[in-house]
Amino acid sequence: MPTAPTPAFDPDLLVLGVVAHLVAGLLYGLSVGKGRPRRLLMELLGGTPRDLDYLRDAIQAKARGQAGAAYFSLGSLLLLLGFLDAFGSPGADPRVQALGAAGLVLLAAAVLAWSDRGVARRMRRYLRDYLQQHPYPLEENVNLAREIGELFSVPHSPDETLESYVRKVRQAVGMEDPGTGRRGRGLLAGAGRGRLET
Repeated sequence: MPTAPTPAFDPDLLVLGVVAHLVAGLLYGLSVGKGRPRRLLMELLGGTPRDLDYLRDAIQAKARGQAGAAYFSLGSLLLLLGFLDAFGSPGADPRVQALGAAGLVLLAAAVLAWSDRGVARRMRRYLRDYLQQHPYPLEENVNLAREIGELFSVPHSPDETLESYVRKVRQAVGMEDPGTGRRGRGLLAGAGRGRLET
């Protein structure tokens, strides 16, 4: 009985290449920013965002898009190696395909989890750089001031005034204090009048 001819390609690498392309498509799909039309309309009409969700979404979209590009490149490389039969494959091995596909998916999940944890760090960096160059009146947007304070781990007490809390947020971010013209440290002296609602 004649044996089946060995294929001129590596089916295991081809399957893994297709899986990598599918994961890349998923990552690209996740990278599409939420609320993009609303944000563009807000920019066009001169509105200001109410919170940091737009920045968070943009940073996550960038990280997911970069991961998608890496997976697309990996998938293309696996497909190329599979078609060239670069490793002289003896034939298909379902275990190699299943374990390799599971490994690719788990790696993508790990990359997403790692990038999501890095979002806060990148948000702090972007906010610090921007707010040091373009001071923003935090007193006029208490919710945004509170959100920035939470991002920079600025503590507040229930009896603290709004002005005092905003001063601490400005210090943590490294913004110039409009009252003294100084940046960063030494801005905690003096208490304001309004109360910070919790």
